[in-house]
Amino acid sequence: MTSIGEMVAGIAHEINNPLTSISGFSELAGKPGRPPETTRQYIDIVYREAKRVAEIIRRLLLFVRKENVERKSIEQATSVE
Repeated sequence: MTSIGEMVAGIAHEINNPLTSISGFSELAGKPGRPPETTRQYIDIVYREAKRVAEIIRRLLLFVRKENVERKSIEQATSVE
C-alpha cells in the first residue's frame, strides 16, 4: 500500500502543476470584458472542469493518506517532581 501511496502522490503532483496554470489562466481569461461571450462560456467550462480534476486529486490523496496513517497512544507522565 505504501508504494501505491507514493505513486498516487507523484501522479497528483505531476497533474496539479499544469492544472494550476489551466485554472489560473482560464479564470483570468474568463473575466467579463475580455473575450467574446461564446469564448468566455468555453473558458468557464475549462475552468470548471479543471476544478473538478483538482477535487478528484484531492480525494485520491486523502484516501491514500488515510490508509497509511499509523495511530499510537501517547502516554503522559502524571507526576512532576
